[in-house]
Amino acid sequence: MNEKFQTWHNIALFSYIGLIITIVVWYFFIAPPQHTYSLILTVTYVLVLLSPAVSLLKKSLGVYMWSSYIMLIYFGHATIELWANEDEKVYAFLELVLSSVYFVSATMCYRYAKQLNKK
Repeated sequence: MNEKFQTWHNIALFSYIGLIITIVVWYFFIAPPQHTYSLILTVTYVLVLLSPAVSLLKKSLGVYMWSSYIMLIYFGHATIELWANEDEKVYAFLELVLSSVYFVSATMCYRYAKQLNKK
C-alpha cells in the first residue's frame, strides 16, 4: 500500500481507538448513567462507535467515508458537552479532538485509497 495511505490509516486507527477508550471510560467509570433510559442511550452510543471496527481493520475503501460521517455525531456531542457540562470538559475536549482527527484522517485515507484503485 501507499506510504501516505498507511500513515493516515494509522492516525485514523489511533484516534478511533482513543475515542472508544475515552467514551467507555467517561460514560461507564467517570460518569455512569443513573437511569435505565440513560444506560440504553449510552450503550447505543458506544455500539454506533464500534460499528466500523471490523471494516477499518480490513482497510475497506467505503468504511472511511461512512465512518467519518458517524464521527460528526461525536463531534456534535463533544461540542454540546463542552458548552454545557463544566465538570467533564476534559473528556468532552478529548472527544472533540479525537473525532476531528478521525474525520480528517479517514477523509485522507479515502482520498489516497481511491488514487491507488485508479492505478
